[in-house]
Amino acid sequence: MQDNGTENGRDVAVAQPSGGGERKHLLHPMAGAAILGFDWLLFSGNVATGGMGTLPIALLGFVLGGVGTAVAQYKLGRDSLGASVLKGLAGGVLVGIPTPLAGTFAGAAILSVSGLGALKDRARARAAEAVLSAPKQDGPQRD
Repeated sequence: MQDNGTENGRDVAVAQPSGGGERKHLLHPMAGAAILGFDWLLFSGNVATGGMGTLPIALLGFVLGGVGTAVAQYKLGRDSLGASVLKGLAGGVLVGIPTPLAGTFAGAAILSVSGLGALKDRARARAAEAVLSAPKQDGPQRD
């Protein structure tokens, strides 16, 4: 169960303890997706330039990752402006490093702190539940 409160004039969700209460993650899932998505988008194509575009792409990654993370945290995660900016700086640095995050400890950490890994597990559970609860159909009829 959640009650709405206010913090610095903004509405925030206040988690109340309950049996299966929601867990607030350090990063909003959309912020984690922005970090991993921008990193993949920018640096997977850098191989085609032979590394000649690394510096401009790293700077672009810093800006996009930082702004994307900060906006997601402020608008969706309901963080304060200061916390959103700090998380945006961290996201920008991670995206700006000219190496892929996917498959690394940093990528796994982003999945964990943003709850993206849990979303994937929930999606799998829902898919399995849908398959198991679907009405049983008889096989093809042969005459």
